[in-house]
Amino acid sequence: MASTPPTCRVTDPWIDKFDSRNLTIGFFTNLLSRFERLHQRLTGLQASLEEHRERIKNARNKLTAHADLETIMAGEPIGAATWPQWHQFWEDLRSSSRSSMRM
Repeated sequence: MASTPPTCRVTDPWIDKFDSRNLTIGFFTNLLSRFERLHQRLTGLQASLEEHRERIKNARNKLTAHADLETIMAGEPIGAATWPQWHQFWEDLRSSSRSSMRM
């Protein structure tokens, strides 16, 4: 659970509903869009990272961001991801960071 908030934060939209810009994976993907091959690679990694975000987003929203009483009292697991899915997330994040830094 400790990884859930930062995992969601790094995959938040780079421009949010308030038109604020966030330092996220999407920001770097957009920033480097003029480098076509790199942009394609980052876009693929971003899609994989966002897929993982969707798996755990409900847990982030209900348990860590807001401490939803009904969800907590139910005691049911939500937003589960397997160890291999977490491993893939961290590998994709590492690859994305390395690719961005090589520019």
